[in-house]
Amino acid sequence: MLHSKRKQTGSGDRQKGVDKRALFNRTKPIKRESYKQTRVVTEGHQRVFLRVLPVKAKYEGPEVSWAPLDDGSDTSFCKQSLADELGIKKNKENILLTTVNGAGVRRKGMPVSLTVEGLQGGRPDDKLEAWTLESLSVSHRSVPQREEIDQWPHLRGIQLHSAEAPNIRLLIGSDALEVFWVQEERRGKERSHMPSEPL
Repeated sequence: MLHSKRKQTGSGDRQKGVDKRALFNRTKPIKRESYKQTRVVTEGHQRVFLRVLPVKAKYEGPEVSWAPLDDGSDTSFCKQSLADELGIKKNKENILLTTVNGAGVRRKGMPVSLTVEGLQGGRPDDKLEAWTLESLSVSHRSVPQREEIDQWPHLRGIQLHSAEAPNIRLLIGSDALEVFWVQEERRGKERSHMPSEPL
């Protein structure tokens, strides 16, 4: 998935990489360090699935979308088409993204603040700070399907939301920590899939 390059700053939390605004190059080149986290899915190997949730994204009015949880991305992203439907209008800024091979990719996007609510409820709405992109690089191979899940005995009976890659318009990264809190987890044998249900 996508990883943003962080800049090194003076002291405090910014030095530890907490400041999300430091992820993007807005004016001039600065000294940066990049993360080496990767997620590789290849043909012929056991697939790695992302947790994909149906959510309501709200700005002025709600809009239903699918949102994978990607703890390998340190930033959340929103598809530009969703921002347009929500009526969000802001000036776009330069964004410098880091891909899995460490290459810098320049894009333009705007910062958005959304309220995200799970369709099943059960917890307060979450505030999500994200950046828009024209497209999100989410492979259909990362989205679990019913027939694949049923192959694993410890996963049978799990309610599964089926999403198609074109309908995924949010990518929730590890900067939204509360969304990754786990309510239930099932474990099988070694090297088997381990699903977890967010709170």
